[in-house]
Amino acid sequence: MRIMKKLLVLALAGVVSFACLSGAACGGAKHRNDENYVEIQIYDRGYGTAGIRAVADKFMEKNSDITIGFTAVNDNTLATDIYTGPSTTSTDLYLYGGDNFFNLINSGSVVLEGTRYDNYFEPLTDVALAVPDGESRYIKDKMLDSYEEYYNLKDGVKWKEDTYYCLPWIGGMTGIIYNSKMFDNYGWEIPLTTDQLVEVCKDIVAEEIYSTNKNSVGQKINVAPFSYCIDASYWREIYMVWWAQYDGVNTFENFFKGQDANGNYTPNIAASEGRRYMFEVMDQLLGTYVKEGDNVTARPASEVFCDPTLCTRSYIDTQSTFMNAEAARVNTNGATTSAMMPNGDWLENEMYNNFSSQIQSGEVEFKMMKTPVTSAILNHKDCESIADDNELRALITAIDSDSESLDGEGYDVEPAAFDKVKAARGIALGSNRYSAYIPVFSNAKEAAKKFLIFMYSDEGLAINTQTTRGQDMPFEYDYESLDGISTFHQSKFDVYATNADYVFNADKYAVCYRGQLNPFMVYHPIENKLNVSSQRDYVDPYKIFVENYNEINRRWNNIMSDAGIDW
Repeated sequence: MRIMKKLLVLALAGVVSFACLSGAACGGAKHRNDENYVEIQIYDRGYGTAGIRAVADKFMEKNSDITIGFTAVNDNTLATDIYTGPSTTSTDLYLYGGDNFFNLINSGSVVLEGTRYDNYFEPLTDVALAVPDGESRYIKDKMLDSYEEYYNLKDGVKWKEDTYYCLPWIGGMTGIIYNSKMFDNYGWEIPLTTDQLVEVCKDIVAEEIYSTNKNSVGQKINVAPFSYCIDASYWREIYMVWWAQYDGVNTFENFFKGQDANGNYTPNIAASEGRRYMFEVMDQLLGTYVKEGDNVTARPASEVFCDPTLCTRSYIDTQSTFMNAEAARVNTNGATTSAMMPNGDWLENEMYNNFSSQIQSGEVEFKMMKTPVTSAILNHKDCESIADDNELRALITAIDSDSESLDGEGYDVEPAAFDKVKAARGIALGSNRYSAYIPVFSNAKEAAKKFLIFMYSDEGLAINTQTTRGQDMPFEYDYESLDGISTFHQSKFDVYATNADYVFNADKYAVCYRGQLNPFMVYHPIENKLNVSSQRDYVDPYKIFVENYNEINRRWNNIMSDAGIDW
């Protein structure tokens, strides 16, 4: 992975109104033989469709011979449509949300309804290598480096040249979201390390918190540091960053290839120190019990940072109570809301209909923080010159200020430590779940590609971002020149817009999509084994680490065989 290039300024002209007023067709009207009607099936969860519909409106204004129709779905049908062919679907472009189809992309030629095609999907290489009107760079060169590397199939063996069969249509940034008004009111620091995050959690538990909501001023609120929904927790998107921070990007990525640093296939990829420390940090934050020797005992209340009862609600209810924290009343049975939650940059749009006036007025304010650096990094061989977590925090503060000095206020470190911490601070988990596909049997392929090229143009990217108050695609553009970016999305840009090195839960390798290699083979999701109401349900982090390694080791021969690898 490479550091994101410096953002380039783009012009935004004539942004259309919100897409709820969009002139784009609503789908279902396509003639199967109409090459100038592009029917788009768009995933309508979290991010909604307003931004893309606004882009389509402007595209049709510029291309009056082409009509764009939309079908919004909560669950894409691509996984079934692609096997059956054009008799079952008239969709020309899928803006998909879900696991990618590298297994099908790599499967070679296919026969659909009596016609042989080279692939299930239309190659999008010509889109990636297109230069939008009035611009000077290929679309692939505008894509953030880490994303371009993920979507480019070029491997020098099967794919000898730049090859793309899908491209991203949403960035999908995740992180720890926090109630910024509450943090400001009580003076809680934005944590730089996981040990500092634990300290902040203890401060929140100890604090007596009272509502400032006009309808409940003075009412005591029971606030936990964290809440999440057990059915959609998003913790995985956080703790995988801690794994990558410690082990480094290359070791992290090699796991998904099934290989060690020397290129050897081995189950020992699951025994890395970064993985072990990842589970330990999660236990610090979410564990409701603690194991000492053979004894498991309940943690003291001052060290329980997430009430398990907060996690049994639907994801919408969990998000609503988080956003409506100031209206939450005292509950003698436990916390009713939280100061933080793991989530994504879709949160604002997903909750906007219920909280639009409060968000616009600033009554409800939440932001995304940069994922703290795992304090376990102090145990890494490269960080021996860092004395303790306080010096680590001072170093991170300097790095965040773009300092390149090996010594400064509160720190004096060796080059290896500086480089290790700087690399760790820049790591974020990218999303590979929002990809654009054109089925090979579409008869409007060229028009669909033309739309994608416009969507990835400077103008198209800006329209999408401004229409949605800050939702973005993983391409370089100057969000600072746009009006109307929300406080929440601005915080996302502030912490991740520069110096971000995105890693992926990479499903593009055969050991994953054929061999079913997974970083969490047992006890997943792990947060639901740590944050429990009953001692008998608790699984200690070292056991989770060991049993995941054991399961990968037990299945290794089958993983290799199913992936077609002779090891």
